[in-house]
Parts: sequence; structure tokens; C-alpha cells
Amino acid sequence: MKKPRDYFRLILVPIIFCCVIGLLFVLTAGGCKKDPLTMALYDDEMPKYYYLLGLGPNECSGLDSWTEITGNPIYGGTDSGTTRAYYPFALKVGTTYHLWYGDGTNTRHATSSYPDFNDATFPATVVTGLVATGPYHPRVLYNASGWDMDTPSAHYTGPFLMYYTDGANWTNSPRVAHSVDGSTWIDIKPCSGINAYGGNTTVYNLAVLHEGGTTWKGYADNGLGHIQYYTSTNGIDWTGQAMDIMGAPYQAWESVTQGNIAPFIMMNGSTYVLFYSSGLTRNDNAFGFATSSDGQAFTKSPSNPIFSITDGIAWRNDRTYTTSIVQDGRIWLLYFSGRTSAGVYSVGLARKCGAL
Repeated sequence: MKKPRDYFRLILVPIIFCCVIGLLFVLTAGGCKKDPLTMALYDDEMPKYYYLLGLGPNECSGLDSWTEITGNPIYGGTDSGTTRAYYPFALKVGTTYHLWYGDGTNTRHATSSYPDFNDATFPATVVTGLVATGPYHPRVLYNASGWDMDTPSAHYTGPFLMYYTDGANWTNSPRVAHSVDGSTWIDIKPCSGINAYGGNTTVYNLAVLHEGGTTWKGYADNGLGHIQYYTSTNGIDWTGQAMDIMGAPYQAWESVTQGNIAPFIMMNGSTYVLFYSSGLTRNDNAFGFATSSDGQAFTKSPSNPIFSITDGIAWRNDRTYTTSIVQDGRIWLLYFSGRTSAGVYSVGLARKCGAL
């Protein structure tokens, strides 16, 4: 005669088995409809499947491990001022991917339902409302409730906020604008305190991190190969805190003569992560990253660079630089610039499957 617990086991085991199979079925949307790499790129649920099984591709670990998609570049123009594409900046808002980039004269804005923008039309639309003669090198933030900035404090509905520089005159102060859709912008005003700090009045781009309330951090490329660190209490008026924060000690792939450019700042948990570009013959030859606990003193990764012109990839064999990262669930996306030896500028995409 079987004991009651034996009957319980006979019933419980099939139930557990069915639940596990059902859960895997849901997470994979009904079966293995795609190869794992494609699913990791396009399916929001795929990373959950990997984590459930305790598996995952090697590129899921470490900031230094990224995989270029096979379709790179995602947009390759020419060397003209219309179809050129470089200095990308990307965001994902809801289910829509946004990409801003420069064409040599203007800033353009594309949207897509896919991270590789395979349904977007290129060249993308030129944005409007930016008042600089050559609005360029955009860095965009998003806050659904808008932005409280300036002194006295004023509310700007946004929800997009752009910091951009003037490609027609790099000595002009970076400016700030806000937008409801990312394409039509309303200028706020120029920043103060950026160009006067660090021994040079040139500013190529300003990467900004808003940590909430009155805490803002800024990182500017000053045209001398130095990345400067700033703070602000209102997002408009800035105070220089440290010069050449990505300088010495230089790594083997960097040059003291060329220095470092094109900062991109982000948070990984409580750690500040700064991506930057550098190189031995030019400071656009490669890019790497550094980490910090306070946003000012950074430690460069010993595995730098991430990508370089020496990787043997034709679309970026002359320049490989200027990064922008998007967190898409557990998938991370890295957009960056490349140029061929013939002078063709393009935007490419790499990814990580899993949290940084």
C-alpha cells in the first residue's frame, strides 16, 4: 500500500515538469524560432531565458566584451555633407529607438522599432530649432516629467534634452535645447563656465549625467586631447573640477601627444563608466573605457581598447571612435563611428547579451 506522500510525489513531479516546459515555451515565444544571436538582438525575453538556465554567450560578461553585428555598418554614407554619418547618440524610449548623428553640417534624427534601424530611412531627417550655426555632436537625455533647470529655476517640458556644440565655431559655448519628439527642438540658452576652463576655449562635445535634483556632472573634450570634468547645480552654469582626467598614466594603445577625446558617461549600478576614444597616430583610432566611484578619478580598463582600426574591418579601418550605449532590458547596445581609408563615414552597432 502506497503512503500518502508517495501519491503526492506522483502528482507533484509531473506538475513541476509541465510548469518548467510551459515557462520555457513562453520565454522563447513558442519555440526556437530564431538562432540565439538573432533572438538576443531582437527579442526582449531572450536574456531572461539565458538567465533562467544559467547560460549565455561569453559576450555577456565584462564591459570589454562586445560583439559587432554582422550587418555593420547600420548606415554607411559617403564623405559628403548629406549622407555622412558619425558621432552617433542613441536612446530607447518605450519601444522606439532614437538615433542622432552628424552629417558634417547638421544633426539628423532617425527612429526605429529595431536596434539596428533596419526600418529607418537614411539619410535621416535634419532636426530643427537648434540655433548654433553648425549644431553638432549631440548628447541627449530623457526624462518623462521634463527638466527643472537654470537660475532662477525654470521647467522645460522636454522630455528630450540636448547638449550640443557649434561645428562652425568650436569656441562657442555648448548650448542646451529641449524637444517633445527628438526632431523639433526649442533652444534654452548657452552653457556657461565650460570653454573658459582648462587652458583652451575649444569644446567639441559635452557629455552630461543628471543624477537627480541639483546634481549634474559634465565631461567635455577640449580640443587638445584632454577630457575635462565639471559639475553644475542647474544644468546650465558649470564649474570646472579637474583637467585632463583621462590623461596619464597612458596605456599602450594611447598617445600622450594625441590624448583622449569623445567622452560618453553612464552609470553601471553605483559605478561611473566613461567611454572615450584615443590612439597612437590619431585620437580616433580606437576606444576604451574607465570606471570611477566618484565620477572624477577614473581607472582605465586593462583590457582596452574595445575596438580599434587594427581589427581588420574595412568600414572602420581609418577611424573607430565616438560611442553611445543603450540599455535594452538585459541587452546592451553600443553605437559608434567608423571611417574607411577612402573617407566614408558610417555608424555601426555592437551588443552585449546581459547586464553590464
